[in-house]
Formats: sequence, C-alpha cells, structure tokens
Amino acid sequence: MQCFGDVELNFGQARVTSNNLNNRGPQTNKPEGMRISNLGEYEGQQFDLMITSRSTNYVAPYYYYKYNNVYGNIGYIFVGMNSQVDVTFTIVESGTNTPLVLPKWYFSFFDLDKSVDALQDDPPTQGNEKVAVKGFSQYVYHDTKGESELKVTADDPAGFTSFQSSHFGNYKVPKDPMDMTDEQKRRAVTFEFRDTATFDATYTVAPCVGQTCTVGRAFNFGGKSQLATDPCTE
Repeated sequence: MQCFGDVELNFGQARVTSNNLNNRGPQTNKPEGMRISNLGEYEGQQFDLMITSRSTNYVAPYYYYKYNNVYGNIGYIFVGMNSQVDVTFTIVESGTNTPLVLPKWYFSFFDLDKSVDALQDDPPTQGNEKVAVKGFSQYVYHDTKGESELKVTADDPAGFTSFQSSHFGNYKVPKDPMDMTDEQKRRAVTFEFRDTATFDATYTVAPCVGQTCTVGRAFNFGGKSQLATDPCTE
C-alpha cells in the first residue's frame, strides 16, 4: 500500500495576527474571529488557521480576551465558567479566507481537567471541561498504558463526539506536544483529519462551586501530539 505523511501544523513558528473572537476583542477593529498566521506550508502554499464563532455564546471575563493567543507550541482561548465557545477551525491560504484542503493533518486539545478537587467524576458543579468535535477520521486519547481521564460520548451533541474531564487539574499544558507525560496524555485528545480544510468544535466549562474555583478556564489546542502515531508499512 502507498502511505502518505501528514501536513505539519507548526504552532511554534505561528503568530496571531487578528484577535476578535465573537467580536469580543481585544482587536475590535478586526473582522470576527482569530487568525493564526504562518502555521505551515503545503505544496508551496503558505497557510493560516482561522477560528470563527458559530454562535454568540462565547464569553469570558473582559480582562481575559487579550490573552487569547499562541504561546510556544500551544494556542489558548480563555472561556468563562458555566459557558461555552462554539467555533469552526479552518485552514486557509495565507492572508485570505480561502480554504486550503489538506490530505492529512492532526489537531489536538490539551489539559482537559476540572476546577474542583473532589472525588466525583462529573457532577454539574465541578467546573469540568469538555470538548466536542465533528468531521474527523479518527482520534486517540490514551497514555502508554491505554488509560485516559476523559469520558467519551458519541452524539453529544448530535454528530459530535465529546471528551469530558474527570480529574482536578491546574495548568498541566505540555510545553512540547511531542514530549508529553502520561498525565498530560490522559488529559488530551488528538484528531486526524483527511481531505478537508475545516472542522467544528464546542468547548464547554461547567459551573463551579468550591474554594479551588476559578473565573474561567483555558481552551488549549495545537497540532500533532505524541498521542498520534503514523506507521507507514508497505
């Protein structure tokens, strides 16, 4: 069989050039959405990533919007407690809104945990984080022992597969997605996409009651992670 490698999304070299998701700013003079430029190249064409809202749900404390950005190898969107952000991620030709279909690429979400240090898995007051995605070809979400902290639910909502946190955590985002601890792997999920430029995702933060509650959580994302393997056999 013929085997093709994936197109790399290099967040480490990328930068945010437009930052106005759901028209919340900080760059309110820019079009709605968040543009991450210089993300990669495919067949000589440079490409960016556009993140646009699918609803008006997105809210966070007003002083958090300015921190929506890329830091190192990870992108961040800060979301308020008891709220959600509904977004579309689209690979586009650099500097345009023209979708660029890639044959195979990976996208990951990291550090899915909860705000409250309690034994229960997912009552509604634990500040659980959940990401729901559709449009992928496959996903992987476990550590080297085949274990994960994420509760996976199909059709949640319809057409999406959701991944909900079950353990307390406080900023365990990997610095290098290709060099993760087992704990970081258990709180992450990586998706493979084929012959597409786009996918939809919803990130939800549950309400929170308790001393360890925060005013919001970070929606952390990046490209290929150590979770993904890419064997090529003839």
